[in-house]
Amino acid sequence: MLKTILEDLKKRMTVPGQSYAEWLVIIPDVVELARTSNLSESDFKLLISEGATYGVVPVFLGTVQDLVNNTYDNYVKMIVHLVGQVFLGQRISDQNHTRYPYINNEPSLKSNQGYLLYLDGYEFVK
Repeated sequence: MLKTILEDLKKRMTVPGQSYAEWLVIIPDVVELARTSNLSESDFKLLISEGATYGVVPVFLGTVQDLVNNTYDNYVKMIVHLVGQVFLGQRISDQNHTRYPYINNEPSLKSNQGYLLYLDGYEFVK
């Protein structure tokens, strides 16, 4: 299925400006997806870096351990370097995806709270 999505993305890139249906691609396990789909690193990078521009938005779900701390997998490393927005359901000071200065005495989050992390800042959400 992912090969079909990538083919569609490449077609969209050759004819920009058209009105295309938007796709939300939910990816619960990056490592398993890469292993089972025989996805090349260049295609995966294309999906992350250009997908949203053409209406193909990848959404990665998982624990911090799987999506950030898994430093032995090239696909996970690529996500950490290329993804520009992250929803985090834990304290900012307890994660290592993005570092921000001057965070002291941060309270623990309730189950309906989290942060949207951007490269240049963060935002508290409920």
